[in-house]
Amino acid sequence: MYPKGQNILIITYYWPPSGGSGVQRWMYFALHLQQLGYNPVLLTVDPQSAYYAKTDKSLESLVAKIETHRVRFFNPLGWYSFFTQGDFNRGVPQGEVVQKSVFQKIAAWVRGNFFVPDARKGWVRPAYQKAVELIQKNPPGVIITTGPPHSTHLIGLKLKKRFNHPWLVDFRDPWSELFYLKSLPRSSNAIQKDLALESRVLAAADTVLTTTTKNFHAQLAAKAPKGQLFYTLYNGFDASLFKTPIAKKQNNPFTIVFTGLLTEHQAYLEFLQALRLLYQKEPHIQLGCELVGTLTPDAVTAFQTVIPTTYRGYLDHEQAVMTMRQADLLLNFSFTQTGQTTMVSGKIFEYMATGNPILHLGDPSSEAADILALGKHNLCCSATDHQAQQAFIEKTYKAWAEGKPLKNDVTDIAKFSREATTRQLVEVLNQL
Repeated sequence: MYPKGQNILIITYYWPPSGGSGVQRWMYFALHLQQLGYNPVLLTVDPQSAYYAKTDKSLESLVAKIETHRVRFFNPLGWYSFFTQGDFNRGVPQGEVVQKSVFQKIAAWVRGNFFVPDARKGWVRPAYQKAVELIQKNPPGVIITTGPPHSTHLIGLKLKKRFNHPWLVDFRDPWSELFYLKSLPRSSNAIQKDLALESRVLAAADTVLTTTTKNFHAQLAAKAPKGQLFYTLYNGFDASLFKTPIAKKQNNPFTIVFTGLLTEHQAYLEFLQALRLLYQKEPHIQLGCELVGTLTPDAVTAFQTVIPTTYRGYLDHEQAVMTMRQADLLLNFSFTQTGQTTMVSGKIFEYMATGNPILHLGDPSSEAADILALGKHNLCCSATDHQAQQAFIEKTYKAWAEGKPLKNDVTDIAKFSREATTRQLVEVLNQL
């Protein structure tokens, strides 16, 4: 059994005030580990060096009691942000590689070939030095690194070689198969270096966590020593945000809500084509849309040309959850990748916790589809299956118009709460 009270050193680039998915995952793990009697110690980046794309100040108070150490480093992404957007602090686009201007094309080439595994690798050296100091002062029972950025795992690799403490590697997303890497003009040498680093990490780790199984585990296992242990821990949802009943407003018109990240790597144009066909079939149908989060300007414009749309921008987490809860239909997209998708976003669990109907465009045989199938009024279908999308929207709209909106049973969702997934993490730690 992993002893309570012992330090757990967690190394993560994303931490409050960043509002990214990595914060949501390890922020909640750390919070619940502390509540269970463990002592998480966080090593992360000073926000002045991080150049986070988005920040959520409301998260800072949640982690105020968790011991946190921050390091600074020279981050080239600040200059990239300055030259492309005129502001050091606006960050870089998430989930895509913009290559419209000559500068952006050159920057993409430099990023893909000189910054392997990623453009944040400059934080490895100062973070390693700080970690050595922390370990020598108070040795942890386990070291955890989480990526992306996967350069974080190189810190763990160096620490493993020096101290040989149990090391748990967390892959929130793929490494060498990360979808937007396909957009980078990378040389074969850069690709091989990336694969080699990934293989070294997988070989040295004591165990590997992912947010998904199936294909992803198979991909990683092919690069890891035979017998390497893999565990799945989903991102889950914060049950406290859904505990209090709300007086759901009567939307007018029927409101479709999307929250999160939307880029060219998701099939939103296919969904809008399905909507066009639905309007042709049912010209009197009254639909509206709310978009929340980080969306490319092209995506926002595309929605606004097809359906009355309000773009609310980036909201703090609680506001985003409230918007989900007030929706009549929730919309989600898998990232387009080669073969089956391997990603199950944490947003899916938050969507499911609302009980509202969900339309998810992705692989119907994927793991995400299996999870969504727990709700009677959810649909996961191919982005090109316009007929299925139309039929689902019509069914949901008709029930709403009759004053009998569809609602999913959320009884089975409790096993995906952040507290439940943290207890699963403790079970993994007990195996080390």
